[in-house]
Amino acid sequence: MFVDREKSGVLLFALVAAFLLAGVGAADAQMYWGTRPIGMGGAFTAVANDVDAIEWNPAGLTTLTKNKQMGFDINYEYHQYLFGDFPYLQPQLIQKTSSNEFGNGYFNNTTPTAPANKKFSEDWYHLAIADGYVNPLVAVGAAFTTQDPSNQLFKHGTDFQADLSAAGGFANIVNFGGTARWVNFDPTGKGKFDFDVGMLINAINLIKVGLTGRNLLGNDEPLVVRREVALGVAGYVMDYATVSLEVTKVFDGLKKLNGPLYQPKGTFVFAAGAEGVIVKLLSLRGGFNYDEISGARMYSVGLGFVDKHGTIGYSFQGSVDHVRDFTHSIQLVIYYP
Repeated sequence: MFVDREKSGVLLFALVAAFLLAGVGAADAQMYWGTRPIGMGGAFTAVANDVDAIEWNPAGLTTLTKNKQMGFDINYEYHQYLFGDFPYLQPQLIQKTSSNEFGNGYFNNTTPTAPANKKFSEDWYHLAIADGYVNPLVAVGAAFTTQDPSNQLFKHGTDFQADLSAAGGFANIVNFGGTARWVNFDPTGKGKFDFDVGMLINAINLIKVGLTGRNLLGNDEPLVVRREVALGVAGYVMDYATVSLEVTKVFDGLKKLNGPLYQPKGTFVFAAGAEGVIVKLLSLRGGFNYDEISGARMYSVGLGFVDKHGTIGYSFQGSVDHVRDFTHSIQLVIYYP
């Protein structure tokens, strides 16, 4: 395969820079979103037509095979939230006041050891590369995510997530994919294997249906690394606009949250998003996400400059109820040839 030396040099430089960023430090665990998915409110399972498919719906990697592309993704996300708004994200700050073995909740008979207005800030670094160029039948991808909370709560081990994905099928009908994952979100440094499976159905070229099961083996931190099944539908208006709806069922964490400190309303997440392209270069995004477990209603806006060789974008997501809980996300995606 002939490779342009100048393009190879740019790609190599970007790869080295991303790995340097990715190794900054340890972190608390949440699922990686990505700038484009977060700009669409998380309604991305049925879209999944770029490198972010590794985490959202691995079946979507076949888009790279269809376009004969290799994709490279660098992402940085900054999160800020108050402990009182999302106490389950910091279980180590919940102290048990009773050892009653008949208690039925993780937070039952417990007391927070931190004030509700304690602020947490986290830096997430993500690197991914996916290839749909070499093999016309199968696309593959790999990703690495690490987080660096400024509070430095985790003193032992390094928290990270590593993904390895593969996808194939019939590009214009149905595609299947899977992601093998090593999750190391434990203060003791112990890791655990997990995996996702996904399917993407192309209906009449204007509508796509996506189905994904994530973290199917479960995790020691089920409230932040959650077992869930997502179903999404996306509609397309030529190449200029996308509208997506999604519902996610969460299977972990409700009993652990159901206590006097925190009482979730349910186990579903609802998301809606839209993306439109103006003058073939500027992409505008917007979305809404409601998580019954946290009770958070989040709105998103995003902006991206789109070209056949790549995308650079920015998204912001914030809570209507808790204005101090928000996320900034910046992403660079390079495609070649």
